[in-house]
Amino acid sequence: MRLHRDHSGIAAFLLMLAPLAAGRVTPAQAAPTRAPHTRTVAGHIDTSADTASEGLIVRSNAKRGTLNLPALTRSPELVRAAQIQADQMAASHTLTHHVPKSRYPRLQDRLHAVGYHWRATAENVGSGYPNAAAVVTAWMNSPGHSANMVSHRFTQAGAGVATDSNGVRYWVLVFGTPL
Repeated sequence: MRLHRDHSGIAAFLLMLAPLAAGRVTPAQAAPTRAPHTRTVAGHIDTSADTASEGLIVRSNAKRGTLNLPALTRSPELVRAAQIQADQMAASHTLTHHVPKSRYPRLQDRLHAVGYHWRATAENVGSGYPNAAAVVTAWMNSPGHSANMVSHRFTQAGAGVATDSNGVRYWVLVFGTPL
């Protein structure tokens, strides 16, 4: 299993979990808005990815709740930005924040493409984890990732998951605070 972190985004990820754990948010409210299906690089439909990405936000907000932090709200734009990066990493079989030869190499490029105007932003990425619980646990055990997840700087989040042609899953959680 591999992680890559952007130190500025981990704290926000945790903020999503707080209301769920405190009973203020239902799992459906904490789940991201996503396209109906995630396509794998091989062109097959991976419907399990929809549930998996929803699990990132639900589990993140649950963790934030244990710390008495407010939940991050789902942003359709951040969901799209996260899915773009998950798809790009799966297509290139590379865990990274920056995919130089892709259409949207940097987080800022992805945010611009989806029309998200931000005051603060960050992202967590991971690969090889079998489910949302495993990747969230790994992020929480990583100082930089967990800092993004519990940051007060972020108010919104979006998650994406894609599976490459070898069956490896790529996980992305984008945090943001709009202007």
